[in-house]
Amino acid sequence: MIDHTALRVCFFVSVSIALAALPGCTGTRKLAAYEAKPLPRLERPFAVQQIVILDQRTDATSREMTLPVLSAPRTYRKHVPALTDAHKSLMETTIREHTTGSGMPVNAVITIQEAYQEFSAGWATEKERGVASLHVTFYDSAADQPVAAGAASGDFFVQSFDATPQMMERVYQGALRNVLYECVKLLNQPPPANGRR
Repeated sequence: MIDHTALRVCFFVSVSIALAALPGCTGTRKLAAYEAKPLPRLERPFAVQQIVILDQRTDATSREMTLPVLSAPRTYRKHVPALTDAHKSLMETTIREHTTGSGMPVNAVITIQEAYQEFSAGWATEKERGVASLHVTFYDSAADQPVAAGAASGDFFVQSFDATPQMMERVYQGALRNVLYECVKLLNQPPPANGRR
């Protein structure tokens, strides 16, 4: 477990990215284009040895999000998906892509404080939204002491006419990737402390 009193000082950011479109097929194309576009490399000087993901959510479910067949204005659904192998792989890849693989050997701990999928409908479109709040701590792999930490919250969404559970999952993964990227971008050196996992 992380002693968060040892991490009183860390940078925090809130990000929001929207991909809005009129027809659903355009929303799908724009989402695909966004997924294919790599984020700028951060090149943080760490050699990540191990990545641990801690999920603090207590209401996550392994069931797929249920969407209405026909949505009316003001329709709203919220779904908290369980942590899957795909989510773990995405987060591990994001950490490794934005560290150099050289420098101080560290173990990374990703804490999921909040993460969920959200569906809403208006008069003309449906909105698929992913929301996440994450915290990342890098520990010196030899001393097991925190050397850097960063936190971020944000969302990612598209607007379309034809929301599906598959599209919702892709949007949700977009939110996880973007927010974790911001965490790595904002890694700072925490104050000296005896905090341990």
